[in-house]
Amino acid sequence: MTELLTFFDAFLAALGRAADYNKGDQTPPAAVLWTDKDRQWEPLLPRLRAALPLLTLGPYDPTARRSRHLAPVHDRPDAARGRLAAR
Repeated sequence: MTELLTFFDAFLAALGRAADYNKGDQTPPAAVLWTDKDRQWEPLLPRLRAALPLLTLGPYDPTARRSRHLAPVHDRPDAARGRLAAR
């Protein structure tokens, strides 16, 4: 008998598969990036945050002045283990 999955369960499984890699040939991915220009998936963010380590970035603003530099995810050793290191 096949177990029935909800759409959300199938969606989480698909996100997990997006991070699959060849362990004999590659290093683990530090992140799965997903753009959502039209913000169609935004209503699911609270449920996704409850199930996954999730970092949400706001709209890109090249003119914004920031007082603190955010290092790229690949520069953070803890990112590969699914969490961002506090600086």
